[in-house]
Amino acid sequence: EEVAAVEVGGWGALDVILDQLMKEEAFYDRVREKYNDVYLTDFYLGGDFDVIGDGPNYNPRWFEEVDTSDPQLQKIYGAEDDDDLFDKLERWTQLGVARQSLELVVYTLKKNLPYSNIVTADYIVVNPFSAKAYNMTDVEFENDADPNEYVPGRLGGYESDFPHAGNLTDPIWLQRHPTTPTNRNRHRAKEIMYVYLGNDILKAAERPIAIDEDSLTDNPTVNNDTCTVCHKSLDPIAGAFRNFQPFNNEAQFDYTANSPWFPEMFQTGFKNTPMPASFYSKGTKWLGQQIANDPGFAFGSVFMGYRVLTGQEPLQPPVAGAEDFDQQLTAYLGQYYTFSKIANEFREGGYNFRQLMKGLIMSPYFRAVNTAPDIDPSQVEHLTGVGAAHLLTPEQLDRKIEKVIGIRWTPGNDMTRTPNLLSGGGGEGYRILFGGIDSRNTTQRITVPSGIMANVAERMGLEVGCRLANAEFSLLADERKFLKNVELTDEPLDAN
Repeated sequence: EEVAAVEVGGWGALDVILDQLMKEEAFYDRVREKYNDVYLTDFYLGGDFDVIGDGPNYNPRWFEEVDTSDPQLQKIYGAEDDDDLFDKLERWTQLGVARQSLELVVYTLKKNLPYSNIVTADYIVVNPFSAKAYNMTDVEFENDADPNEYVPGRLGGYESDFPHAGNLTDPIWLQRHPTTPTNRNRHRAKEIMYVYLGNDILKAAERPIAIDEDSLTDNPTVNNDTCTVCHKSLDPIAGAFRNFQPFNNEAQFDYTANSPWFPEMFQTGFKNTPMPASFYSKGTKWLGQQIANDPGFAFGSVFMGYRVLTGQEPLQPPVAGAEDFDQQLTAYLGQYYTFSKIANEFREGGYNFRQLMKGLIMSPYFRAVNTAPDIDPSQVEHLTGVGAAHLLTPEQLDRKIEKVIGIRWTPGNDMTRTPNLLSGGGGEGYRILFGGIDSRNTTQRITVPSGIMANVAERMGLEVGCRLANAEFSLLADERKFLKNVELTDEPLDAN
C-alpha cells in the first residue's frame, strides 16, 4: 500500500507515510536506544536502583509495604501470586525510575511538543510506580497498572521549588553522570555540549599538553592557554549546576537553593553571556533556556537524528597535517552544509523533530547508495558518509528476526526466556559479543564486524533456521510462509 501510494502521490505521499512511521512504537524504541547510547541510564535497569540516593520524598522500595498477598491487588496487576506481584512492582518501579530521561524524549515526541522541551520541561515524567517512589500524589494516569504510561510530575520536599530543566536535572541522569569535589560538574558540562550542542569539547584538547616553566601558572584552568581551550567553554556551564554538589555521599540530585560556587573558575554563564545573579538558586532553568535558544541546539538535534537513522557519528573536521586533509575537509564541509540547512529549517519550524528526521531521510546522507559507475575516483574520497550502511545493533537484529521469521532467537527454544541478542554477561547471551553495550562496563558499540560477530550470526542462522524448518513443516504447504515449494522428501542440490 505504501509503495502504491508513493507511485500515485509522489513525494507528498512519502511525506505522509514518514509521518505515520514516526508515530509507530518501533520508532520510539529506536529513539530510546540511541539516547541511551549517550545517556547510559539503562545502567540502572536490572540492577540496584536504590543507588540514586535518599533524596527528599524518595522511597524506591515503597512496594515492600504493600500487602502482596491481597488477591484483589494480584488481579489488578495481573500477578499469579504474591511473589509474582512483588517482582512486578519492583521491576516496574525500576523501569520508571531508570528510564525517565529516555521517556521524556519519547513523551515530547508523542505529544508533538517542541523538541527543546527535553532541556526546558518544568517536570520529569513518571509511570504509576516511579510516581509512588517519588511520593507524587497529584499525578493522574489513565491506567495506574500500566508501567508504560508516563505523565509529567514534579519533585517535591525541598525548601525551594526544584529547578526542573528537562533532562538536565533528571535525577537518574545526574546520578549516572556524577560530580566530585575536583570535577565540579565539568563532566556534566561536557556531556551537555556533546548531546545538545553537537560539540565534542574533548576534540579541542587533542594536542600535546605543554609542561614547562612558562606554562606553570596559578590557576591554570583560567590562566594557561593549554587548559582554557576546554575550560573556557566547560566551566561556565558547570557553574549552572552549582545547586547540585553532593560531595558527602548524598544523592546526586539533592538540591540546595543557596549553594556557594568556586570564584577561581570562569564565571557561570553560557558562551559569552554571564548568568544573572537572580538565577543563582535555579541555574539549571536558566541554562536550559539558553541552550534551547542557541543555534547549536538545532545542530546537536540534527546530529542525534543522524545517529538514530544511521548509527554513525557525524563527520569531524580533519586534523591539521593529515595525509588526505583536503579530501576529508571537502567531505566534512559537504555534510556540514547539508546539516546546516536542516538545522535552520528545524529552528524556523518550531523544533519539530519529525520534520528534522524527514530532512535527513531525504538527504543524500541517508538515501544515496551507489555513485555513478564512471565517477572520477578522486571524487569518491569526497563522498565519505553519503548513503553509508551500518551494522545492525543486537536490538535491531533481534527485532528483524522476529518481524521477518515470526519467532525470537531464545536459549534452548524456550520462548519465555530473554532473547540471546538482548542478554549478556554471566556467560550467557550474545549482546556484548555482537557489539552491543550494557551501559555499565561496556559503553561503546562496536560498528566494524569481527570474527566473533560472524560466528554469532552463523549460530543465529543455524538455530533459527532449524526452528523455522520445524515450524514450517508442521503446516500444510499452502499455509506455510517460507517453505511452500519444499517437502521433507526433498534434498539439497537434487533434481528438485
